[in-house]
This record gives sequence, structure tokens and C-alpha cells, in this order.
Amino acid sequence: MGVKSSIEWTESTWNPVTGCTKINEGCTHCYKDIPISFIHQVFDIMKRAHWHRFQILTKRSERLAELASLLSYPDNVWMGVTVENVSYIKRIDYLRNIPAAVRFLSLEPLLGPLFDIDLTGIDWVIVGGESGPGARPMDKKWALDIQHQCRKADVPFFLNNGAA
Repeated sequence: MGVKSSIEWTESTWNPVTGCTKINEGCTHCYKDIPISFIHQVFDIMKRAHWHRFQILTKRSERLAELASLLSYPDNVWMGVTVENVSYIKRIDYLRNIPAAVRFLSLEPLLGPLFDIDLTGIDWVIVGGESGPGARPMDKKWALDIQHQCRKADVPFFLNNGAA
């Protein structure tokens, strides 16, 4: 089903949706108006493939919140949002209300400091920089501060060295 991945925090990827519409600066080097019927089909496949763990990641937290009551999140489906800098911290509030078994943050590419993150209801935090041609630098102080916040909140922290 999936393709072997070089992403450190996952083994393989499955992208049932392709293409991209840029919505903010985090998309500079990197989904879209997807019908709910298609999303239901994807969720049905994930539910039937219960032996896999699916980690869904989005920047479209408002759409995520709109669809939350229309979807059934099986235990093998984890939900995450990307937060690149303080301008998008509100995505965490949307995620917090999603009835997924695991809610996680992908703070990558981390493009600025994120102080005083409310980690209530968050199960895992991934931090990483940008990679590839023209990659913008990540200050390691930002990552260390987030690691400290995670320790204080007893939330697992993962530093994605491949993207730094």
C-alpha cells in the first residue's frame, strides 16, 4: 500500500491525494478541496487496514474541524497539524478537539520560535528544519525550547534530524 519513506518518524507513506495548493509560507518548498465522499472512502480503507497505523498531517486545521463530526476516527488513525511559526499556532486548538486516538504536532519546517505552546491534549511533537535546495535555517535554540516545553508537559518529543 505504502512507499518506503526517508522520513525519520515513519516507515512508509501513502498519499491518496496528490497535488498541492500553497496556503502559507510553510508550503514554499514542499491539500486542497477534497470531497467528503472521497475522505470517507479513505477513512474506510484505513479502518479496514487496522494492522497499519495511519498518521494524517494537515495545515488545513479549519477544514479538519469542519469535518470532525462527519468522520469516525479508528484507533489506528492518528491526526496531526503542521505549525511552522507563531502565526499558525491556532491550528493546535483545532487539533485538540479532534477525536483521534493520537494527536500530534509536526513543527516542521520550523521557521520561527514557538514559546509557551499549550500542549494540553497533544500526544506527540515532531520538530525539524527544512531540507532541499533553498532550505531556510532552523535555529537550534527554537528546537531546544520546544523540547523543554515537551518535557515539562510530559509529551514525547522527536527531533527530525533529516530535515534540519
